[in-house]
Amino acid sequence: MADKSRNTGKGIALAGLGALASCVSPERGLEKLAQQPSQPPVAANGRKPNEVDYSTKVADKYLARIGVIFADEPVIQNSLTYSNNNLPGLSLNYWENRLLGNGELTETDLTLRYGLSRENFDFSVKADYVFLDAFTSFRDALEIGASVSTRNLPVRLGGEIDAIFSPDNSRDVGFEYILSARKDVNLIGGLSANAWGDVHFNSHYFTPDSTFSVTNIGAGLNWDIFRNGLVNLGVSGQQQYTLGDNFEDQSLVGVSVGGSVKF
Repeated sequence: MADKSRNTGKGIALAGLGALASCVSPERGLEKLAQQPSQPPVAANGRKPNEVDYSTKVADKYLARIGVIFADEPVIQNSLTYSNNNLPGLSLNYWENRLLGNGELTETDLTLRYGLSRENFDFSVKADYVFLDAFTSFRDALEIGASVSTRNLPVRLGGEIDAIFSPDNSRDVGFEYILSARKDVNLIGGLSANAWGDVHFNSHYFTPDSTFSVTNIGAGLNWDIFRNGLVNLGVSGQQQYTLGDNFEDQSLVGVSVGGSVKF
């Protein structure tokens, strides 16, 4: 009984980390609208199964969290996340952005993340390698970050700090500081709704001589078709407001399908 309780606790911790990722990285949260199950099943041997989370989103543009449009045309964004029961708390994610019209690949991200949960808080650290084919000051970049969010408040509050390094451009290290809030509500028949907002403070982050702030607000609906996390359909909207660097306010809408496969 003691072993089973410990493994069940690990399942709760991993589910909390899924919610944390949506909270502190809302643009990724909208790209991955699959609703996380509240508690993963436990195999007959008492171990949590391995898991692959998948999602595909179609949006009217690629609007980066820093206030820059990386693609001002319809895009398709695919994501795969793998977690292993022998490495609790650790996950590996692949994410890509393609132009919907011709399928051109414009960005790939590889993210290694480790997280853990306590009674009142979720914590995680990440390392993210990014390849960009866009009008930034670099093409490749390494981003490292740490985040924390609340667990038991009516609204999930989060904070994150990221640092970015560019190996192909001599420049200062860029920093980003994020404060966020998110609310999820279960409705009926596997349907849920969410609303979120965040504020990003950027210092030399994607442009070497730039300091600016970005505010995002968004909302979405998710439908867990089979009520087991296997297939989820989502629709979302986002409005972005930018101060500095003459960036214009922007909005986007998207639809997605995603879920979790356990084995």
